[in-house]
Amino acid sequence: MKQKDKLELGKRLLRMHGRTYSIASFFFPQKTRENVYALYAFVRTLDDKVDEKHEDDAEIKKYFDEKRNEIMAHQSNDDAIMPFITMCKLLHIQEIYPMTFINAMENDLYVIRYDSFSTLEEYMYGSAYVIGIMLGNIMRVPKKYIPNAGLLGNAMQLTNFLRDIGEDLDRGRIYIPQEYLKMFGVSETMLQKRMVNKSFIELYAFLIKKNREMYMEANKGIKSIPSFRSRIAVSLASLLYEKILDKIEAKQYKIFNERVYITTWDKVLSVLYVVVLESFRLPFLFLQRNKYWGIFTDAIHKTIAFICAGFCNQSA
Repeated sequence: MKQKDKLELGKRLLRMHGRTYSIASFFFPQKTRENVYALYAFVRTLDDKVDEKHEDDAEIKKYFDEKRNEIMAHQSNDDAIMPFITMCKLLHIQEIYPMTFINAMENDLYVIRYDSFSTLEEYMYGSAYVIGIMLGNIMRVPKKYIPNAGLLGNAMQLTNFLRDIGEDLDRGRIYIPQEYLKMFGVSETMLQKRMVNKSFIELYAFLIKKNREMYMEANKGIKSIPSFRSRIAVSLASLLYEKILDKIEAKQYKIFNERVYITTWDKVLSVLYVVVLESFRLPFLFLQRNKYWGIFTDAIHKTIAFICAGFCNQSA
């Protein structure tokens, strides 16, 4: 399979599984976008392997050992992996980052509870933070701001955990730290019964606040991205992902049996918002999104209403 066809595989995987990322990736410069496809194909392939049913522990251990060997040997027959290996060589991305990700994916097969947020962060370092680091390298982010890229990976991962709690329960996993469950009086039995009561709502309100603080800190690094188009892509991905938290609140935290999603209209408004911010270099509006988003969307709605009214008057 030609390199172009292998990258097309990453593109298809991104469109199938990462709709939010797919929209944002459109704004990357072509070469950066191809590297993002390669990274996503690598990540998606291993992540999907974890979610498959495994009856033979030796077989799955062998699979992850093979992937580690391929990373170290800089060679793979897997069309989803080789473009990523090639990219890492070209951009001098250290092997420790994909190796750490592989280890985290393997651990996800066996570790299904986390005692504290610090132990969850240890897992997220391997499953999300290092992805942010590699994306930062792809976009040539200055070293000073690489930790912000990693933190954005963690923020998005925590949003995934909050959104997908029902699906994770079905797989026997609970990513919400046990210390927080105890703090708010939420038992595993309550979670298994999908109970949305006062305790659960208070727990989720606490976690959403914590998650938004992570986005706030991570977004401070977006200004360091050299490419204008890449800044738009990352700003858009961050904004759309953070809006998942808004949707959870709008559903009054009833998210066990129905997946939260971002509407097409939300995506259109988010694109306009981010393009305006980056075009006029107004990062403070992005960092204070909760304060200014309402003003922006209200102005858009009024403008559309005004245009529509004028069109109707002309037609009459």
